[in-house]
Order: sequence, then structure tokens, then C-alpha cells
Amino acid sequence: VFFLIIGAFTSYLDLLTYPLVTLGLPILLWFSLNYSGNLKENLKKIVCISAFWTTGYGVMWASKWILGSIITRENILKDAKDSIQFRTSSNFNEQSFNFVDVISNQFKSSNNIIWICLILVFLFVLVKRIKKQMFNILVPCLFIAVYPFVWYAVLKNHSFIHSFFTYRELAITLYAVLAFIAVYRAGGGGGCIMDRIAVLIPCYNESSTIRKVVEDFKKILPEAVIYVYDNNSSDGTDVIAMEAGAVVRYEYQQGKGNVIRRMFREIDAECYIMVDGDDTYPAEPAIQMVCMVLDKRVDMVVGDRLTSTYFEENKRLFHNFGNSFVRKSINLLFKNNIKDIMTGYRAFSYEFVKTFPVLSKGFEIETEMSIHAIDKNMYIENVVIDYRDRPDGSKSKLNTYSDGLKVLAEIVRLYKTYKPMGFFGGIAFVLAFISACFFIPVVDLYIKTGLVPKFPTLIVCGFTMLAAVQAFFTGLTLQTMLQKNRQDFEMELHRASERKKHCI
Repeated sequence: VFFLIIGAFTSYLDLLTYPLVTLGLPILLWFSLNYSGNLKENLKKIVCISAFWTTGYGVMWASKWILGSIITRENILKDAKDSIQFRTSSNFNEQSFNFVDVISNQFKSSNNIIWICLILVFLFVLVKRIKKQMFNILVPCLFIAVYPFVWYAVLKNHSFIHSFFTYRELAITLYAVLAFIAVYRAGGGGGCIMDRIAVLIPCYNESSTIRKVVEDFKKILPEAVIYVYDNNSSDGTDVIAMEAGAVVRYEYQQGKGNVIRRMFREIDAECYIMVDGDDTYPAEPAIQMVCMVLDKRVDMVVGDRLTSTYFEENKRLFHNFGNSFVRKSINLLFKNNIKDIMTGYRAFSYEFVKTFPVLSKGFEIETEMSIHAIDKNMYIENVVIDYRDRPDGSKSKLNTYSDGLKVLAEIVRLYKTYKPMGFFGGIAFVLAFISACFFIPVVDLYIKTGLVPKFPTLIVCGFTMLAAVQAFFTGLTLQTMLQKNRQDFEMELHRASERKKHCI
């Protein structure tokens, strides 16, 4: 309705010299402020808006002609028809010209310096590798940028004669380029450029398997953008991933946790699939995992290896024991039923990714993800997946003993962080029990003899009990603070949901 009124008002004021500016500049402003990553939706809205402006412009002209004919009782409609034929013709004073001449006249009348800059910017865009997100912004801007040339093509005579005025229509083209730059630099109209599905593959020296992993996921999820984050590989993993069609980025701080932190910061998507680059996970379950995130609003989908083929395929005994031990420990301590804590195959919602504070640096990151989701009462589902051992030539980067100890230390740290009352309450109980065990014999001797023969023991028991009381109140205080943090987290979760809606 707004653009319908603008078109009618432009016609009412009889702006014949460059009326299209009243469509081109407002529509570019609208596009800049309301950009969405959906190319078809953007083009559909632009066509719709343009149609409304054209309707308002054309109906107002027709109304003026009809009313003029009725009031003056003259055949103004015939004059209008003759005027339209004259303005759209390719002749003037017996001089014939073509569309190229019309355009040439416009450029002669405009400031050449502006157009040189415009051409340079446009060439820069063309030589730069066009990514999907950039393409989704570029096409609507180019669509609007050709409006002046459509006008020149229709009203050839008028544009040729009045080029000293009509060249100003080219402001639309200039502003279309500027709008493209503004929207792209702003990350999508003040919001973000959001992929529908993003496949995240952290990699370190996976040259023997990365091509197959990328190609498998491109086949299963053709609409997804596949990101490979190279973590200081020395075997050409990044080059192979690029050749396979992945978007390759880099993280120079060593460690899987550091890579995931970088991925979660940089990528915006409605659904994230995280998978290792070692080809131990099949791509096919990704479809089910994506559906669970997008349709059922699951926050984290866990690819469960342990229920299927993991123990048969994995030849490392301590890995098998470690996975089972970690799973049972976490499910016991945090009262949940996640089937596979250490799996590298997961799907996440936008809200999970943008509110998850990545603190771990290495392989303990999977444990941290699981405990974070449990503590924040996020919606977790398990999907059973087949597991296959690494192919020949591929080596595991996980050290059974050192990384295993890190994972156990991480469980203790996270239990202290997320269950402070349980952690410090347990310490308080142990200290109080020790104090009581040594204190009771002293009291018993005092009752029988009236003496305190073990006075140092009594003092130690007193200090131990004080330590127990201090540990108890420390846990109580931290538990209260944790409840407040959970309330703050709910607010952050709400803000993430609002950002997601704005991006979509």
C-alpha cells in the first residue's frame, strides 16, 4: 500500500523526468532493512512492491486522462496515446537512434567519475569468489539496478531527448551497488546471513578421508553449506576439502575445543551438524538429525555409537572402557540418559550454539556439551548410528591416557561448576564423618575418665568440622548463584531465539 501511494503521488506531481527514483531508492532502503537470506522470497517481494508502485503510477495517469476528457470535453485520451507513441519511438527530428545511443547519452550527461568508481566496485565483486550468501544479496540488488535501463528501453525518445534530466535515474543503479555493499558488510541487513543447514567438520591431518566425508554430506544434504575448519594440518587437508566443494576456514589455536569455539562464533544456521573428518560416521543419519532439530525443536541430537557397532568396530580396548565409564559417570552424577557422551556426531539448534560457552580446549569438549545441555534442561534426543573404524592410513588424534585423564578432570570440574551443592556437600559430609570418627573416642574417654588425654586430636576434629561447615555453606552459596545464572541463561536463550527469527 505504501508503494502504491508513492507511485500514485509521483504520477500526480507529473514527475516525468526521473519518476523511477521514487521506486528505486525506497525499495533499496526497504531491502537493506528487511533483508532475509531467502533469495526467492526477496525477489518475490521486490516484484510485488514494484507491481504496486507501477499500478499506482499507471492508474493515476489513466485517471487524470479520463477526468481531463470528461471535464474539458476534449479527446485527451487520443493526445495521451499520441504522446506515448512519441515517447517510446526511436526517432527525433528525422534522426534515428537505438538503445545504445540512449544509454550513451545518459552516461554523457552523468558524472563520469561516479561511474568509473561504480564499475571498479562491480569488477571487484565479480572477481571475488561469490559465496552463496553474497549471491543471495547480489541478485536482488542487480535486479533493482537494471530498472533505469528498462525505463530507457521503454521510453527511448523521451530518455534520448531529456538525457540531461533522465540520467538521474542511474542513481538507482549506483545506490543498488551501495546497498549490496552495506547489506553484505552488515551481515545481512542488521541481522545475520543464516544458512538453513551448516555441516561443521573440525579437521587435523585428515587428508586420507576428508574428501569422502565432504562428498557424502553434499550428496545427502545438497542444500547444506559444508564448513571444514583446518586446525594446523600439514598434509594438505584444506586443499582437498576445497576441491571437494567445502568452505575452508582456519583455526590456529591447537585443540578441538578451540576449533569448535571458532565455528560456533562465526557461523549462523538454523541447524548445525557437527561431524569428525575421519569418515567413521555415516552421512545418512544426518537427515533424521536435521528433521529433529528443525521440526521437533530439539536442542541437541546425539549420534549414539555405543548402542550399535562401536564395540565391534573399535579395536582400542581402553577407548571402549573409557567411553562406557564416562557415559555411566555422567548419567549417574547428572541424572540423565545420554547414550553416548563422547560422540563427535551431533546436531544442534541455533539457540544451543549461540548460548554455549566453550571453555574446553581439547577432546573434552564433547563432555562439556553434554553436561551443559543437561544442566540447562535443553531438549536432548539420541539417534542410533552405525560406527566404522578408521580406514587404513588414518590415525586417531586422541591419546588414550592423557586425553582420558583430561576428560575425567573435566567431569570433576563440570560437576563442581554445575552441581556445587553436590560437590561441596560431599566434601562437607566426608570431613564431618572424619571429624566425628575421631571425636567420638575422645568423648567416650572423657565420659569414662573425666580427662581429655588426646587434646590435639580434639583440636584437629574441631578444625575439620569447621572446614565441613565452611564447605557446606560454600556449596549453598554457589548453588544460589547458579540458580540466578540459570535465570540469566533463560533470558539469553530468549534473545538468541529472537535473533534467529530476525535472521530467518
